[in-house]
Amino acid sequence: LEFYRRAAGYYHTPLGIALHALLPGGLAYRSRREYRLTGKPLPAMKDSDRREIAGRLRELLAAAPGKSTVELAKESLLPVNRLGPVLKAGVRQGWLSVGHRLLPPVARVRYETIYEVVDNAALHEGIAASRIAAVRKEKLNSFLGSADFFSRRQFLQLFAGGSAWLRRWQQQGWLRSRQVPWMRNIPDQGHEREVPSVVTLTADQERMYRQIAAQLGKDSFSPFIIHGVTGSGKTEIYLKLIKEIRRRGRGAIYLVPEIALTVQLLDRFLREFGDQVAVLHSSLGAGERYDQWRRIRRGEATVVLGARSAVFAPLPRLGLIIVDEEHEPSYKQESSFPYHGRDLALMRGQMASCPVVMGSATPSITTYYRGLNNYYQLLELPERLGKKLLPRVEIVDLAAGGQKMFDWDGFSPLLLQRMEEVLTAGRQVMLFLNKRGFSRTLYCLDCGYMPSCTSCSVRLTYHKEINRLVCHYCGLTMPVPAVCPQCRKNSFFPLGIGIQKLDESLQKHFPEVAVARLDRDSIRKKGQLAALINAFNHGDYQVLIGTQMLAKGLHFPNVDLVGVIFADLSLNFPEFTAAERTFQLLTQVAGRAGRGENRGEVVIQTLQPRHYSVQHASRHDYRGFFHQELEFRKELGFPPFSHLILLRGQAEDQELLRKVLDEIKNDLQEMIAARGWSEKVMIMGPVPAAVARIKKRYRWQLLLKSRHRPILQQLAAVWRGRYQASRQVSITLDVDPVSFS
Repeated sequence: LEFYRRAAGYYHTPLGIALHALLPGGLAYRSRREYRLTGKPLPAMKDSDRREIAGRLRELLAAAPGKSTVELAKESLLPVNRLGPVLKAGVRQGWLSVGHRLLPPVARVRYETIYEVVDNAALHEGIAASRIAAVRKEKLNSFLGSADFFSRRQFLQLFAGGSAWLRRWQQQGWLRSRQVPWMRNIPDQGHEREVPSVVTLTADQERMYRQIAAQLGKDSFSPFIIHGVTGSGKTEIYLKLIKEIRRRGRGAIYLVPEIALTVQLLDRFLREFGDQVAVLHSSLGAGERYDQWRRIRRGEATVVLGARSAVFAPLPRLGLIIVDEEHEPSYKQESSFPYHGRDLALMRGQMASCPVVMGSATPSITTYYRGLNNYYQLLELPERLGKKLLPRVEIVDLAAGGQKMFDWDGFSPLLLQRMEEVLTAGRQVMLFLNKRGFSRTLYCLDCGYMPSCTSCSVRLTYHKEINRLVCHYCGLTMPVPAVCPQCRKNSFFPLGIGIQKLDESLQKHFPEVAVARLDRDSIRKKGQLAALINAFNHGDYQVLIGTQMLAKGLHFPNVDLVGVIFADLSLNFPEFTAAERTFQLLTQVAGRAGRGENRGEVVIQTLQPRHYSVQHASRHDYRGFFHQELEFRKELGFPPFSHLILLRGQAEDQELLRKVLDEIKNDLQEMIAARGWSEKVMIMGPVPAAVARIKKRYRWQLLLKSRHRPILQQLAAVWRGRYQASRQVSITLDVDPVSFS
């Protein structure tokens, strides 16, 4: 609880909200709003529609008091938006009362029925005398003769329709039943595993392992950053460290930024550590997550593998935390509790007095800077395992080639040539495009109209597979208009390229090739992600196309070519980290090539071939990029040379929102001046967010910047204590923001 309290305090989030976000989904108690009649008569109503709805509500609540809005809508066959105003008016007028009823948690301990054989001889005699078919009798005798106990679930899987037998045998006194807790195993848990592999570390790996392992038994906080190129064998070091900490009787948490990585690593972790592994990530059901959490808390699992929320795993004897791909922005949660998994791993390691090992081929600028300045111990792995060469990178200048971007299909002649060579050789290809949908939007060739979301300040993305326009911010979908609503002509053209259009274009160029797609529109059902990764790994597909999920540490030894379709997408983000993010994406996705026998090749297509992030990525030159980017950060005073807190405001009334943020800015400036901090804190804004409106709410923000973290924390704490929440305007604090959009 102390860790939760400190984490909530650092991010200026109420402890209750933090706990709600961190505990397993379904564990928290819920409440529901229920309506009842008070006995007071209905008032006179001029509106006949409201009068009719009120009468219907009175009938339903008289028959069964204590109904929710959803239940009333369902039983009255009326939409919620028609019922809502009448319910509110009824409470205000006094003929309705509203209360809240506490509901139990969704996730509970699950039980299963276990049968014990009480009289074996009588049971077998009864089976022999029954009318059960001879083949089934033989199968029953074999099953029942092998164990004194068996589960109802297991029995019915083998003998469909066997419920009546169990009931009859129990009535005869041959069986006795009881209820026992049953753990919901996630896929791949509870199965027979291969013998753990014996990995021999290289001299560089062994040297690095020994440096970290020397700190495992000291009961002291020791932060490490491993900068190792893609394919340098960081995972082997992590696994050996986990084995060592378990040998010492303590546990480990292994954080990954993406569920896809959890899927690929799980088999290896189960092979190495068996039933000692617990998994925590958002794709688990409420019951599965709860059971994993219980196993960890009870000490039944000593190795926790999971995404950012796994940093809160209730491991009793924590001895090591590993943060893989520490640079990934997906470690930052953007909801009600905006914590950063990597930063809280460091906080928890400090509180638990244990080492924290961060690793990446492209460390964040701030992390690497701290490593160079001895805040963390910096360790380097500059070569791939087996002295393999990093992939050869070629850059395609889309502008110089006279490429018409208006109706471009995504493929340059060079990329097509390289794909032909690799596919002919029986190897695999990965294509990276960080844009969902078929095209960016639709464009009217006659008047230039482009459909926009009615609730957000963004263009709608065209999804050809469902022939609809979709807003990826609020979820709005609408059919494609038959004619342009502005000029009334049928001249729509799909503008730009998305991953669905790339898929379609690929089928035209290589119609015989099996293609898989990895993005959030194609991976929706439970188990789909694991199935796709396994299928590609086993060669069922020759080409895998995807969004940024591809760039997150996946390992496919048969991939010889990676194509980056349009590198400029991340460069155009209005963030001070845009160049860093582009370099990381390009370097990481390039690192998926050549992880097997062959060297590997990468083709990067871009309109900005001379941009320093593209140039350094093409040479796998992290240090060169780091020093150039660091100069820009120093000049502008951004991290690692400052600390940031972002105040985000949202409201349906834009003028009210701006007025409130101006008042907040004035209040903050008065506090700064009163404490003599005017030279130490800068306030920037208020300005509209990069996406200025989402779900009909305008979004503006204020940025606080200072070289002194304690001053910013004090300022935020004092302001948070003074701020009075408003229904019209919501203000949230984001400490150490990674995005301003």
